[in-house]
Amino acid sequence: MEWLASHVEALVAAVDSLFQWLVGTADGRSTYAVARWVFLRALGLSYLIAFVSFWVQVRGLIGSQGILPAQQYLHAVKASVGPERYRVVPTVFWLQAGDTALQLACALGVVCAALLVSNVAPVVSLVLLWVLYLSLVTVGRDFLAFQWDVLLLEAGFLAIFFAPGHLLPGRTPEPPVSATVLVLLWWLLFRLTFQSGSVKLSWGDPTWHNLTALDFHFYTQPLPTWVAWYAQQLPAWFKKLSVLGTYVLEIGFPLLIFGPRSVRLVAFAGMVFLQLLIFATGNYNFFNLLTIALACLLVDDAGWVWVLPNRFLQGFAPSSAAGGLALGILRTGLAALVLVVSCVKFWQNLSPRAYPPAFARLLG
Repeated sequence: MEWLASHVEALVAAVDSLFQWLVGTADGRSTYAVARWVFLRALGLSYLIAFVSFWVQVRGLIGSQGILPAQQYLHAVKASVGPERYRVVPTVFWLQAGDTALQLACALGVVCAALLVSNVAPVVSLVLLWVLYLSLVTVGRDFLAFQWDVLLLEAGFLAIFFAPGHLLPGRTPEPPVSATVLVLLWWLLFRLTFQSGSVKLSWGDPTWHNLTALDFHFYTQPLPTWVAWYAQQLPAWFKKLSVLGTYVLEIGFPLLIFGPRSVRLVAFAGMVFLQLLIFATGNYNFFNLLTIALACLLVDDAGWVWVLPNRFLQGFAPSSAAGGLALGILRTGLAALVLVVSCVKFWQNLSPRAYPPAFARLLG
């Protein structure tokens, strides 16, 4: 047992050292305590927007008299699936899925999101938020099946292992930022942005191939803003140039995420710039805010000196104490699971249209 424990400890240390080198925290060269604080506050705000926006619609969408009643759906699943229903449809609404239960879940989500924004019991708040939102997404079906809903669940899950474990802010020194989970969050940002660009080319849409997509995009996207009308009036040559710029920002800039610090800052600037442009012309719920929050993790604490006042930054003095072997094993196992599953999914999203249809069917 001692032999096994020593080898496990060595493996965890090696993985942690690799990720520390990758994010630049080895030998104390960079820290990300401020970046973590910013990310968790923005994540809490994203959760708050998600729960509030769904709360005002929940009865009409999935309530007992709604368009797709959650209770009827769960009854049908129970009848057809039986005991496997808890695995197939993971949701707390197996206990009760009436109007009161749905609204109570939204209200509790709002409270937990407010606690996360206030930096109160972040880990507990994140666990409750993830369970509640997964439960709503599961029974919400068509109404909560968008890209941003999946993104919030994945980012929220990783954040559970990323957040400090205090109950009240300022009472104890912040633990050091986990380089392992930070890499996983960078990897999530990479997959989100790179696939957003590559899918435009791989799905065979002629408007993206001939650079005319923005001739139609501004008035066909979800809830265009007043800015979208003016964007639609731009010259055709400028819109074609903007499509090329979109490819650069969505396919090229994500490749900079895992580069040196200066290169990562360029990636951060490009991604934030793109999200602000998207936000100006269309309503994508909390998607832009959450993507920017993930991009903020590319900026180390030395970078935040240029944005935040020194008095604020002086409050960040992370503890040098290690998190313990058990926590290290948990994070290493999480990294292995997330990387394997996400790499397989990443390949499936990119590869099918990269081969002739007959060969793609053989691979499938």
